[in-house]
Amino acid sequence: MSRFFLSLLIVCNFVSCLKFAESDLDPNSPFSILLGLSRLQNPTRIEVEARAFYRVNGELPVSFPFLTIQKIERELVDTMNLSEEIPLGTAGTEYFGGYAPDFDGSFRIYFPEPGFYRWNFYQLDQGPPQEYLLKGAGIFEIKSISSSEITFYRELYLEPNQSFNWDRIESVPYQEKRFNIQRQTAIKFLGDQKGYGIFKTESIYPKNLIFFKNGFEYTIHPTLNIVDPQGNWKAYVLEDLPLHLQGSIAGNTKSYDLTISKLLPTPTGVGIIAGNRITDGGDIYSNYYSYELELGETTIISRTTITPRNPSAEIIDVSYVNPINDGFVYREEIPPSTSEFRWDSNFLKPGSTNILLSGAVGQFFDSGGIPDAANIFAKDGILIAKNPLILEEAKILRPDLSTVSPFINHDTSIGVGTNTVFYSATPTTFGLIENNLESPGSPNNRIRFTPYLGNLSILSGTLTLSGGFTLNYYDSASFKGSFGSTTRTIFHIEYNIESGGSSLNAVGSWNHSTENYSSVIPPTTSNFQELEPGYSFNDTFSYFGEACFLQVENLICTKIMDTNRTSPNNSFKGYDVYFSTTTDGINWSSWERLPNWGM
Repeated sequence: MSRFFLSLLIVCNFVSCLKFAESDLDPNSPFSILLGLSRLQNPTRIEVEARAFYRVNGELPVSFPFLTIQKIERELVDTMNLSEEIPLGTAGTEYFGGYAPDFDGSFRIYFPEPGFYRWNFYQLDQGPPQEYLLKGAGIFEIKSISSSEITFYRELYLEPNQSFNWDRIESVPYQEKRFNIQRQTAIKFLGDQKGYGIFKTESIYPKNLIFFKNGFEYTIHPTLNIVDPQGNWKAYVLEDLPLHLQGSIAGNTKSYDLTISKLLPTPTGVGIIAGNRITDGGDIYSNYYSYELELGETTIISRTTITPRNPSAEIIDVSYVNPINDGFVYREEIPPSTSEFRWDSNFLKPGSTNILLSGAVGQFFDSGGIPDAANIFAKDGILIAKNPLILEEAKILRPDLSTVSPFINHDTSIGVGTNTVFYSATPTTFGLIENNLESPGSPNNRIRFTPYLGNLSILSGTLTLSGGFTLNYYDSASFKGSFGSTTRTIFHIEYNIESGGSSLNAVGSWNHSTENYSSVIPPTTSNFQELEPGYSFNDTFSYFGEACFLQVENLICTKIMDTNRTSPNNSFKGYDVYFSTTTDGINWSSWERLPNWGM
């Protein structure tokens, strides 16, 4: 073999190399074998992206449609009855996927290999009885992935004035897994560790979305969307935490919950506790796992199945997980209405220390001490909570699991009757929102933002907050959320400028070093028009604090493309997730689609 390489080098350096077609080579020659080995070592796989548009009288159907694709063997192409459905498991067929329409009413499908495929188009019949009816079908062959060559053999439309056109058929880089977003979910920021921002979505693989005449079956997976310090995105699907559901035209008969805890730092990366829960009448079915992730590689270091430590408990309340003292506190729920808080040393893994927090320590978390888990946060290895019963007090849970209630001191107060709310901005900063409670319509009402950036080495006495600024308003004001980095804090307040007026949003940036406030303008969706001309999108930007992340200087916001077109029960729709960035809070980059999204 070495003599072959040497000969090839001499020939190419001393004579003009001839052009040739690969098909002219002897498939068993050493050079052909080398080409094959090279492909194995450096794969450049591609697949066909095809988009289908279904129309009735040239318009989008009013009723919610869906599409299924089945792969079939060659001998079925000429004999298959297109007017009848193909039951799952029929000989010579393989279910390829179920597809809901995209934001523009199209269906986007990716084919990784050549073959014969049948498409089936269904639409909701208003009945009675309401059911999905087969409205059209067809068979086509993908002859070549590299040239995106598709040949259509047979088509059947069961109603007049229908058209089903395939468009945008092209080769694209292959992705091992593609999924879409489930209808009820939104993208939510979980937190950041070591410069990595982690967002949560819920995903469905097309092969796990199966439609029937009167309903559907699907599997949801929680998904971590991770952006690294260089701005690169990766998606990690927690495939071992599936949630299998069935729905009907009338709506889902079961409620479900897929929850991921706050991020918990570990020596190698980050840890989370995740759970799924199905409520079917009075019955609850739950599964819980702890994960440790290596952020640089976006891989799972370990996964452990966990259960409540109290044998009488059925639920681990993942939303109440908070780090403290090289461990974390969390809540277990005992039916019908009892709960208890516990401390665990190692993600509830076998062998970890687990302690019931009772007495004064347990009361730190109860409804009389802190009604909202979002108002408990970590600072310098302790937990802090605002005491809603005493406006001037906060509660602190020490690393030794004892409590103290320091007095909150303000350098400037905005008025008697002030309501105060603590919030967490970063793992190392927190702040206080003061809301003046004067009568509605008074021009003196205002909301004050006061960050606290010092350390809490003294865990008793007075907790002093200074600096900050106020916003004037006339009626109500509420705190919506915040996030931050080592350099600044971004916060979101919703308020009214007149009694009974419409709500306005104030999004501000507080510079930690200069203590200067500047406005932040949330990104608009106007340039989605450039991405998909001819279509309009909702331009609202709710939950600013849950959809954005401050990566030192770069503010990154995410958005799920949305329209007003929904299914009868708001269950499915093919969504794309986009992100945009800014450094000054005013000028935003063009929206880019996150990789992997798209059915």
